[in-house]
Amino acid sequence: MKKFSLYTLALLVGALTIFSCQEKDRAFPEFDELEKGAYPRLVEGVNGDLDYENFDNPDSSSLSFTVEFYDENNGAGVSEYSWSAKYGTFGPATFKTFTTSDFTTNADGLPQLTATLTFAEIFAALGMTIDDFELTTDFQLDATLTMSNGKSFTYDNTGTNIIGQPTFQGLFRYTPAVTKKPCNSILAGTFAAETKATDQGAGIGWDACAGTTYSTTVRLDAEHDAATFDPGSYVPYSINDNGVELEDGSMGVYYTCYTGTLTDDTGAALPLGDVRIIESCGKMGFVGASQWGEVYTFVKVEVDGPVLSLGWTNDYGEGGEVELTRDDGNAWQSDLFCEGC
Repeated sequence: MKKFSLYTLALLVGALTIFSCQEKDRAFPEFDELEKGAYPRLVEGVNGDLDYENFDNPDSSSLSFTVEFYDENNGAGVSEYSWSAKYGTFGPATFKTFTTSDFTTNADGLPQLTATLTFAEIFAALGMTIDDFELTTDFQLDATLTMSNGKSFTYDNTGTNIIGQPTFQGLFRYTPAVTKKPCNSILAGTFAAETKATDQGAGIGWDACAGTTYSTTVRLDAEHDAATFDPGSYVPYSINDNGVELEDGSMGVYYTCYTGTLTDDTGAALPLGDVRIIESCGKMGFVGASQWGEVYTFVKVEVDGPVLSLGWTNDYGEGGEVELTRDDGNAWQSDLFCEGC
């Protein structure tokens, strides 16, 4: 029995020796050819967005972030970190490249970059202007990380575990938000108008006219190009008893109190001046002043389907309400408002 056990043990030792030698001698030449990647880990950010109304101002239309770089040598092999942009049919185009001279070394000994990308740079690289911007299209920003050995890594050749996992947060692609998105101003048209004088308690003759009404037609004539995203500017007109259309910042309310205006085809007693109604992304207001220097303010803007109810005052103490009714089967845009109303 003892003899058998020693023999068996000898066989086992021999087998282990053979297998051990085989394992030791097994070559793995592919190791040096394996792709050893690198990635930029997001440390802080991304902060900022595109402010449409100030798209070329870096203080309000830029993105900022901090990344640290990883590779098999603690990021030492990273040589460049560049960003390109694509917008609809524009691009892609590279708009910013950072090199090792832009990197610092953080407390962990890794190369680190604090970067700012401006939309002015993006627009210039893409060869587009703000007029090319559309509400339904997003910017796509893509990063390329280049190694000193010539290899490069992007969103397309980096695993989703590196890009999507909170531990890694590889910053290779970003879609920025847009604030103050542009809106077409489309208030122009001709509307049936019911007007009424209101009492502002100013101690002027106008106060006695409070509650007096007049029916007329009001036209808002656009001074801007409604096909662009510029804020809307409108010249208001009304029609007097003679059927004459006159520029009228009161939108027909003056007829309720200053009865001489009803048959004066010169409009000399109407506000005139450069009173304009403005609208931007729903917000309505007045600019300019009457021929007497009076400044107008909206105190009411309400929409009920095809009826737009407006209330205004001026710094002389006059005030009125106007209901503008569409007859084209459409409703007024529901987001109209006045600040402070």
